[in-house]
Amino acid sequence: MRRAALTVAIVLLAFRLVWMYVIPGWNVMTTDFPNYYTSAWAVRHGDPVVDLYDPHWFELEKNKAGLQGPPALFSVFPPFSAMVMWPLSGLSPMNAKRAWIVVSGVSLLVVIVLTARMASLPIAHTALVALLAGDALGNNFLLGQVYVPLTLLIVAAIYFKDRVPWVTGAATGLTVVTKIFPAWLMLYFAATRRWQAFLWSIAGVGFWTLVGILAMGWAPHRTFIDEVLPRLLQGDLQDPYNVRWNTLPALLKRMFVAEPGWNPAPLIDIPVLSFFLTAAIGFSVIAITLRMLHRNSCEDPRVGPLVEWGAVATAMSLMSAGQSSYQHFMLFPGFAGAFGHFKNTTARVITAASFALICSNIMGAPGQRWNSGWATLLAFPRAYLLAVLWIVALFLLGLRYVKKRPLIVSVGVCLVFAGLSASRQLERWMQDERDGAIMAEPDRSSALEMFPTVSNSGLTFASLRPEGYSYFHPSAFGDGLIDELHGTVFGRLADGSSIAWSGVEDPSLGPNSVVAIRSDDVAWEIVERKPQDSAWRPLLRSPNILHDPVVSADDGHVAFAEFVAGRYRIVEWDRATKTTRALFTGSGDYRHPAYSSSGRWLFVSQKESGQWDIARLWRATGLKEVLTASLANDFNPAVSPDEQSLYFASDRKRGYRFSAIYWMPLR
Repeated sequence: MRRAALTVAIVLLAFRLVWMYVIPGWNVMTTDFPNYYTSAWAVRHGDPVVDLYDPHWFELEKNKAGLQGPPALFSVFPPFSAMVMWPLSGLSPMNAKRAWIVVSGVSLLVVIVLTARMASLPIAHTALVALLAGDALGNNFLLGQVYVPLTLLIVAAIYFKDRVPWVTGAATGLTVVTKIFPAWLMLYFAATRRWQAFLWSIAGVGFWTLVGILAMGWAPHRTFIDEVLPRLLQGDLQDPYNVRWNTLPALLKRMFVAEPGWNPAPLIDIPVLSFFLTAAIGFSVIAITLRMLHRNSCEDPRVGPLVEWGAVATAMSLMSAGQSSYQHFMLFPGFAGAFGHFKNTTARVITAASFALICSNIMGAPGQRWNSGWATLLAFPRAYLLAVLWIVALFLLGLRYVKKRPLIVSVGVCLVFAGLSASRQLERWMQDERDGAIMAEPDRSSALEMFPTVSNSGLTFASLRPEGYSYFHPSAFGDGLIDELHGTVFGRLADGSSIAWSGVEDPSLGPNSVVAIRSDDVAWEIVERKPQDSAWRPLLRSPNILHDPVVSADDGHVAFAEFVAGRYRIVEWDRATKTTRALFTGSGDYRHPAYSSSGRWLFVSQKESGQWDIARLWRATGLKEVLTASLANDFNPAVSPDEQSLYFASDRKRGYRFSAIYWMPLR
């Protein structure tokens, strides 16, 4: 009778998985998969990926790859994530997704077999636990996510850590360069004194990083190290205030940190409290988890490695600033280990039910209703359940037998470090406000804003909203306003005439014409077109990557960004002499030139100290000055026609590159 019930449960859960997730995923292109496919397509087809983290470039590349529909972003992925779908990027997008669904299905079967062997469970029991992942597992198939194969690599790394350490190193290295957080595996090996596995893992990270550099070049890796990684470690992911993350860091930011667009009314605006509590929880979780893992490794008999991974995985989830449901499938090996550890039927039922609940979309539902004031505390049930499960995992590792005094001392040290971290975070937070810039148009529905431009009618900018981009690359001059969509420039010119011209990117409207970028397999061109022209006319051709052309108000010059010797510089082309001169060059990167209406100033985005700032050049004297003080990224400058106001995009107080438009007065 029990066996029949088990069989029926497995069949029903498998049917639900296939009917609700695999079949729709097989037939429909959704979000998420395009992020991996687009980047892999660019690498496979030899497109330069120096702008991998630029949302505008990435969206253009998505269109080239044949993908339509929801916008794609590379966000805070490590560069090697662009290699994940490389073997499949020669296929059409839909066929590539189908192939990936097959890969995920095979990975699921293999991870069940390996987990069953490690947990000393029958295959049927292990399969039941895996299928209880429900929505988390299904979303991996529906969205084309990577976490089923990633879980297989993690389980393989644990399985082979004592048997074949170099296999562990290769698997661990691949997970770390694809998604940074599996670096916890390396901490796990060190804490449990698996030194061969630890050293091979370091070698694996180095090997796969080298593969990525050889395939993509150094530029995206430098961007990741300079810009992305520091923000990633600070938890600056997309919308860090979003209740849908259902994590403790998101709860603390939602409660104690004000942000004009995304969190205008926290319970109380005390950012330093959020910084301190987040750091205190993070440091304490790391210290206690590693201590318990080390203790368990010294015991005989010791609790099995899957239970150890359960402690690691729940600790990882507790510290994460943002987690989607599909990521929780990585908890499966730990829950299967606990299921095998418990011999009591009641304990097993509670374990299985807890896993099903963690992975269910139901856990995100309260956030849609209770997302302000004290009610916010009710919006994070998954975070609380994870905290309970982490404590349970620690007790399985022997927490009740640990001497309390050393543990209290460890937590005390963590609190000291948390205070130092909070102080540093607060200093950064205050630095973001030092230049006096304020958000131009706070909007809860706008996920990302860029390319501000100011016409006689006012401010316009690109905005990524739930329904897509409202504008994509707007450019204004006088009464004119143009935009770009799928390689077509459309709108009205400064003289009021309407246009729809195709075949270019990065358009910019001038007093008499539009300039833009056109490229082929050999070179990049700056091209120009006027109402009387029948086609685009080349102004300048270069073997180097070109971006961001802009025409001066007197129509005498065109400034643009050029990628030379691994860096972007700002170059100005003179219409009268047909010559160029470099205006901004050096050890940093310089992008997005913008002339003021009188021509006395040229504004640019510059990265000389790890983040992007807005700088101004006085063209008559050559004087350069930095105008923004934020330690976040400030870019895309635009000047009002009266030269009294500066607008720019900034990701201050937000996730990396999830920018809003800010305003500051000019002097």
